[in-house]
Amino acid sequence: MLDDMGLPGGGGTPNLTTAMITDKTTHTKSYDTIKLGIDAHAKWYYVARQLDGATPQPVQKMDLDGLLHFVARQQGLAREVHTCYEAGAFGYDLHRKLVAMGVSNLVVQPQDWDERGKGVKTDRIDALALCQRLDRYVRGNRKAFSVVRVPSEEEERERAVSRQRGQLVRERQRLQGTGRSLLWRCTGSTSPGSGGRTGPGP
Repeated sequence: MLDDMGLPGGGGTPNLTTAMITDKTTHTKSYDTIKLGIDAHAKWYYVARQLDGATPQPVQKMDLDGLLHFVARQQGLAREVHTCYEAGAFGYDLHRKLVAMGVSNLVVQPQDWDERGKGVKTDRIDALALCQRLDRYVRGNRKAFSVVRVPSEEEERERAVSRQRGQLVRERQRLQGTGRSLLWRCTGSTSPGSGGRTGPGP
């Protein structure tokens, strides 16, 4: 059983794949477009939904399976489903999952979404702002936000290796610097095996 937002309710969560197939094929297309602004985190996703040009609905919180189930539900309700989320430390796996479902997803450059300068930042506010910007983008305003080019899986692997190599090099340099500092304190020299302090004696 699903509530009016397409989230599981009542007697447990059905098999995700079965539910997604069912949701995408059994509902009348009631809307032209549904837009979802997603504020993504490691465990939870905050989602704001807009039906056609209506005011975005209250933000919902869900895990990854719940999100994919929810997106599939929207595909059964609208001819087009558009989603977006900010690029972050979690890579592009969510993007690939959404695209594989047939959704038009955008990964966008992170920014401060506090347009009114209230100095308040929450996950729900970010999800709502992303949904509103997505609406502008879909309507033709390409300046609504900056879209990030999603790398291929091979490119992403190469970037990860490059980042790890850079981290190892920086860590080695840090340890070398620490070692030289300790050596100077103990012997007065930064050269191993110098046999003691250098320079003229007292």
